[in-house]
Amino acid sequence: MRFPSESAMGMIMDVEVIYGEPSAVSRVRLTLEEGATVADVVQTLRQRTDCARWQLESAAFGVFGQIKPLNYVLAPGDRLEVYAPLELDPKEARRLRAKNQRG
Repeated sequence: MRFPSESAMGMIMDVEVIYGEPSAVSRVRLTLEEGATVADVVQTLRQRTDCARWQLESAAFGVFGQIKPLNYVLAPGDRLEVYAPLELDPKEARRLRAKNQRG
């Protein structure tokens, strides 16, 4: 875990952002001012070209597997996870697989 350090603007911290896709997992490390929220990270991600395909508007967000609201204040070393919306309801996917197996 990294701890915040001081800059000319105040305390800064590192946060890792994870976005999972069916074919790959993307990771981005951000340096933010201490007291940054999930909403601040989302705003920063929208400005990055390497995150342009991320579905941020319809995503949910979590820290170490726990869903967090946009006003959640991040801590140094947090791993913010971006949960893209499901393309298919898991129950419906199971029904389709079972139907296909029966023929």
